[in-house]
Amino acid sequence: MLSLILTTVFIVYVFVAILIFGFPSSISNTYYLYESKKKGLGYIFTIFLWIEAFIVAVIMLNTESSSPLAWTGFICPAGIAFCGCAVLSEGTGMEKNVHVIGAWTGVAFGILWCILFTNCYLGGLFTGVLFTLCGISSDTDWLKHKVFWAEILGFTSIITCLLINSQIIQQFIANVL
Repeated sequence: MLSLILTTVFIVYVFVAILIFGFPSSISNTYYLYESKKKGLGYIFTIFLWIEAFIVAVIMLNTESSSPLAWTGFICPAGIAFCGCAVLSEGTGMEKNVHVIGAWTGVAFGILWCILFTNCYLGGLFTGVLFTLCGISSDTDWLKHKVFWAEILGFTSIITCLLINSQIIQQFIANVL
């Protein structure tokens, strides 16, 4: 169930941002767009990332594993949460560094966790690539938004992997097949 909520929150946030602002240069850029064009609503970006981080943490840390690499399930949501705390992704300074390191750490450890603890990472990656290519085909200036599409690829790969690995989806597949 949490995987469905995770997926829904991600899709709704990205879809609404695209409807309001067009394709942003990055998901992080939506903070600036909400802050400037919607007069102080930049906190929506923080709330979005904290919801995503919390749900990912619950899913990843509830995996029963005696593996010495189970800690990777903590680093992924921690990186996402840091990204939401340090919202200033542009310019210079410590906050930008924390934001960028948090984003890359979150995605890298999310993908590593999916590879180590699920049997469906290739399906998640395939779906992420497919979703990204479909989106790029509707974006006439996709090179200008390449960071956005890289983020979409990373997030959709992880989210799809978690969704495929969820018990609800596995039960549905078992009943259909």
